[in-house]
Amino acid sequence: MKTHTPAALMLAKNLKKRFGETTAPAGVSFTVAPGEIYGYLGPNGAGKTTTIRILTGLTKRDTGRVQLNGCSLDGSPLKYKTQSGLVPQHTNLDLDLSVGENLLIHGGNALDTWSNLK
Repeated sequence: MKTHTPAALMLAKNLKKRFGETTAPAGVSFTVAPGEIYGYLGPNGAGKTTTIRILTGLTKRDTGRVQLNGCSLDGSPLKYKTQSGLVPQHTNLDLDLSVGENLLIHGGNALDTWSNLK
């Protein structure tokens, strides 16, 4: 009997980002299926944060492919970004800034996305 393999909700294929002589991530590939919980672990400097920044469209990759729910970051970046989100582990607010200034800094990409959708 043939089993159905669900389409990947998230796809990362051969992601690489160079920082001078250092490459991190160095060819990371994985898929996350609908309903799957995925842990992304590794040693310091392996490229975990950079991978997440690539997946959310905050950092450009040097090579590789990224898809979210079948939507390519390259082909439809606006649609891709409206389907993604990130909850940081720690509060990243700058205490020297007002609430409004923090919203402009941290929500800047989202605000640009929403204004372009109108």
